[in-house]
Amino acid sequence: MGKNIKENGEIIEEYVVFHDAFKYNDISEINAFIAFKNPFRYRSYYYDFETNLYYLNSRYYDPEIGRFINADDVSILTETMDELNGLNLYAYCFNNPVNDSDTTGNWSWKKFWKAIGKIFTAVTAIVLAVTTFGAGIPLLMGIVAGVTLVAGVLTAVDGIATLIEAGTNYNFIRDGIFQGNETAYNWFSGITEGVAAVGSMILGVYHSTGQFKAAKQGQKFLGKGYNKVGNKRWISKDGMRQLRWDYKGHGKYGPHFNLESWAFPIGSKGNYILPGGNNHLFYKLFKWWSVIK
Repeated sequence: MGKNIKENGEIIEEYVVFHDAFKYNDISEINAFIAFKNPFRYRSYYYDFETNLYYLNSRYYDPEIGRFINADDVSILTETMDELNGLNLYAYCFNNPVNDSDTTGNWSWKKFWKAIGKIFTAVTAIVLAVTTFGAGIPLLMGIVAGVTLVAGVLTAVDGIATLIEAGTNYNFIRDGIFQGNETAYNWFSGITEGVAAVGSMILGVYHSTGQFKAAKQGQKFLGKGYNKVGNKRWISKDGMRQLRWDYKGHGKYGPHFNLESWAFPIGSKGNYILPGGNNHLFYKLFKWWSVIK
């Protein structure tokens, strides 16, 4: 039901929309003249009184038959051919007008949800990759994070392109960068999204390990602005704290990080580690623990 109301609360226009699964009719109950002056009716589509059709910016929809009167772009077939009604280029909202809408005449819910899936994959990959970098992270994991980050960014751009395509049927990556080469675009889209997904799974598992959690504790100990000063060594910005990674372990001690607090900036003459300022972070596969010496 739609209404137009004056400032004083007087209803000057009211339409009740009667419908079955495919047919919609607007009936003005109070002021027919004003109601017919307002062309925006069902789903806020523009209603053409002369033709009794709805204008959806690119095509006309006939509410009597529940169909568009002209065909959709044939390129949509590549996306809908596996759907039950996917080969009907005149269909409106996949024969589900009660629950769906199509404000442009080109809207594709399938592409919309496909775009949302890509964007979700991209955001997950980017977050996991960015939170992986830092002191104490193995080189291999750093490489995985870098590749995952690039794939995540590319997948995000592809997701945005697919989201735009859902409403306009134009994909600026496929139709612009790849100049309409569907095969090349599908390879690009599939590989980037696949790498982002696989990279996210690998990083997700790595984030649950004791080594990663211990490394993050070491980064927190150093604070912001730390620098790498040697092989497996990082120093805080003020030079008072040092993180050393003994990844092989020694003697009875297994792999661990040394969190050292010094009396003076590291490198000063006569400097020494403060009493109780050498914290060992030991780790195993999925756990870590601290021992202060």
